[in-house]
Amino acid sequence: MGEQYVAVSGDLMTGTLNLPDEILTAIDKTITATTVDVFVYDAPTSDDDGGAWLSKYSHELNLTNLMVLVATATELTLYNAADSTLPVLKVFTVGANNIVFAAPTAITALNGRLGVATGSGFVEINLITDRATKFTTGDDEVYNGTLNTTGNGWN
Repeated sequence: MGEQYVAVSGDLMTGTLNLPDEILTAIDKTITATTVDVFVYDAPTSDDDGGAWLSKYSHELNLTNLMVLVATATELTLYNAADSTLPVLKVFTVGANNIVFAAPTAITALNGRLGVATGSGFVEINLITDRATKFTTGDDEVYNGTLNTTGNGWN
């Protein structure tokens, strides 16, 4: 394993993360011409609680302590970066009544929360509470379903 570094940047954090070559290769293969943003989320290193929330909540959404978030105009995909094959953990499809309500422009993560910026607002996906909140200039709304449902709309 060669020593490789990925720069992690976003509104919430900046730093370096040491990843094995096979993980970097797998991440590189997930980035396509339609990729808008990529974020490597290392919960044990970046979260205030060292990723302890994962021991209680990871089974519900099949999460791991090291994830790669990849945003395109049509979806946000969470990959298991603890596995060199980078299997998909969860896909959030973009749609007005879905959790990711508009095309992502930037993504970030910290403390069990994913942040998705769009051209018309921001959505916080809370992996701990299994809820999502949308923030727009007009209103703040809570998603009507859990993170495993789609098309339930906002209130």
